[in-house]
Amino acid sequence: ALFIIVGVPAAVLLLCRTVPEPVPRVRARRIRPADLYRALLETPPLRYFLATQVLFGLATGAVASLFVIYASRYLGLADKVPHIALPMTLAMALGMPLWLQVMKRVEKHRAWSCAAVGMICALSAVPLLDPGPGALRPMIGIMACFGFFLGLSSIALPSLLADIVDYDAWRNRQERAAIFFSFQSIVTKLNQGVGGAIALAIPAAFGFDPQAPITPAAAFGLKVAFVAWPGLLLVPMLVLAWRYPLGRRQHGILARRLATRPVIQA
Repeated sequence: ALFIIVGVPAAVLLLCRTVPEPVPRVRARRIRPADLYRALLETPPLRYFLATQVLFGLATGAVASLFVIYASRYLGLADKVPHIALPMTLAMALGMPLWLQVMKRVEKHRAWSCAAVGMICALSAVPLLDPGPGALRPMIGIMACFGFFLGLSSIALPSLLADIVDYDAWRNRQERAAIFFSFQSIVTKLNQGVGGAIALAIPAAFGFDPQAPITPAAAFGLKVAFVAWPGLLLVPMLVLAWRYPLGRRQHGILARRLATRPVIQA
């Protein structure tokens, strides 16, 4: 809470002082429901991006929903959950400047794909931990690694979506950044809800009861939901991300073409 209270005003002030407002190139009008469908229909990279993000979001939603349950109920670290969560959060935040430098040197979508590989590797170490106090330090390290790789998405996804906005402006001669980022926001919220619901349903199917002692079947269900299910989602996601069609070279061509002509609202 303190990090957010201090960080958000400072970040907004820095944003306002360093990022200029763009010159309006189109006349604004009210968004109609049909515009949402048209945006998906007319912009193939947007559909590709959202499909990739759905897989990614369902996976991370599962981990977020089960993290506390797995650490407290299976590993027996209920009083140590903050000790695990704080390093994970710090690793996400502190890793962003490093990821920003990485994305200046490699394709953003391929960095995202490689980060997904790192997340799978981190989760794969979780089943190796036996319940008890001895699991605390390894779990801190595992979740910090997971958070470090997860942090890439906070800067890669908005940047990739901004490239799609430029594609739409070039191909369809429209500026629909608000619609595109609204789509992303909706997908993110749905991922959090649906991904969490699926992740919670899996251990329940194996007989997990939060009020009862952990049975071997329930423990297996927790591992499936916390490790196997997110990993299963991240594999096709990283393949899609690696083959993302709008790379640096393609966007560079779009940027040069956009600089030579105005965008006209259709």
